[in-house]
Amino acid sequence: MTKRKWDDLEIEIIIGTLLRTGVILAAAVVLLGAVVYLARYGLDTVNYSTFHGDPEFLRTLTGLFAARSTSTGARSSSLACCF
Repeated sequence: MTKRKWDDLEIEIIIGTLLRTGVILAAAVVLLGAVVYLARYGLDTVNYSTFHGDPEFLRTLTGLFAARSTSTGARSSSLACCF
């Protein structure tokens, strides 16, 4: 049995296809998320007269790490914004 030798062109094609597939998959996930978000909240009216900031425990790093253990979406994204 002989081993197949890869040349540069084949490796470039494989990596290019893999990257292209990843970008298309990421775009599809974003598009799906936008459709779900707009289907759920698209017709809601926004009240800008009163500002409701983050809860107090989300304003410190220790609070963010403690909230991370509950793994809710808003708290996880607050932690991600710190880094």
